[in-house]
Amino acid sequence: MKFRTNSHISSIGNSVPDRNVFIADINNSSKSKTIIMNESDPFDSPVLSRDPIVIQEILNKVEDQYYSMTFDSGKFEIESLAGPSCRELTKMKLRLLLLDRQNKAVSRRVSELVLEKHPMYEAELNGVLSLQSDNWETLALCRRIRRSLKMSDHALVYSRLMVLRNFRRLLRLRRVLRILRQIRVLQQNVQMLDALLTVSLSRLFQPPFFFQIFFVE
Repeated sequence: MKFRTNSHISSIGNSVPDRNVFIADINNSSKSKTIIMNESDPFDSPVLSRDPIVIQEILNKVEDQYYSMTFDSGKFEIESLAGPSCRELTKMKLRLLLLDRQNKAVSRRVSELVLEKHPMYEAELNGVLSLQSDNWETLALCRRIRRSLKMSDHALVYSRLMVLRNFRRLLRLRRVLRILRQIRVLQQNVQMLDALLTVSLSRLFQPPFFFQIFFVE
């Protein structure tokens, strides 16, 4: 019988303790009274005893290759027990019974270890959830900061554009003022020329001095 693993079992494959860990944990557990399994009928699969010593004896009989995740148990048992003719049915049934007991012992020990490590797993899970919550809060904060920076960038660009526009207007106003000054200077020059022309014309058409004396007499 080949063990088939799904994604969840494969993910914890590295965390499953080996055979020595099983035996060491069982030696440290409390000893209680044994309930001896009924072996009158070797083809039955009785309920596994809860005695740690019995479970330890069963675990001691588990071959090392059964703790490998790539081991093909069905092929191994058929090749080692059934042989080419597949006629040793009684021996195969006994072997299947032993394997069933070993499987129950290993499953029970794994369940006990899971229950023992449950507080640690729960604390680790709470830590992971807390870290995830902190990461979400940090992500939201980063998004708000980026949004604020974008708004500030837009405001800064807009203010720079306003400054450039005002500076352009200032240059235009200065150019207009310079032109107005030039026009004013030209007007003043025209007025001065008009005054000079008037004076020159008045002097040009004024009669000589002796004619003035004659007319006066």
